[in-house]
Amino acid sequence: MVALASTISLSNIFLATQTRFTLWVYVSAAVATGAVAFLALLALLALLALLALQFRALLAKLKEHHDIAVNLLDSIPTMVFAKDATDLQFVQLNHAGKRLLGYPRESLLRQSDRDIFPPDQAEFFIS
Repeated sequence: MVALASTISLSNIFLATQTRFTLWVYVSAAVATGAVAFLALLALLALLALLALQFRALLAKLKEHHDIAVNLLDSIPTMVFAKDATDLQFVQLNHAGKRLLGYPRESLLRQSDRDIFPPDQAEFFIS
C-alpha cells in the first residue's frame, strides 16, 4: 500500500509583525504537508528570533532615554517629583527633593504624603 502525501501548489506563508520586519517563506510545489508544517515552524522560530532581537534593542533604547530623563530631572536645582495618580505615591524624585526632604530617594519612592509628613501638612499637599 502506498501512502499518498498531500501536496500544495506554489504558495507562500506570509508572517508579518507590527514592526518593520516582514518575513516571506516560499514553499515549492509538491511538498508534503509534514514538510510544509516543519518549514512554517522554522519560519515562525526565525520570526520570533528577529522579534526577540528587536525587543532587546528597544529595551536598550528605552533604558537610554530613561537615564537621560532622570539625569535631566536630577540637574534641576528645585524639587521635582512625580506621583502615581491612583494612590498619590511618589514614583520619581530628583536629587533636590531628596535633599529638601532629608530622606534617601529609595525610602521615599512608593510612599505617599501621609507616610512622610504630619497629618495636617499631608492633607494640605493632597488637597
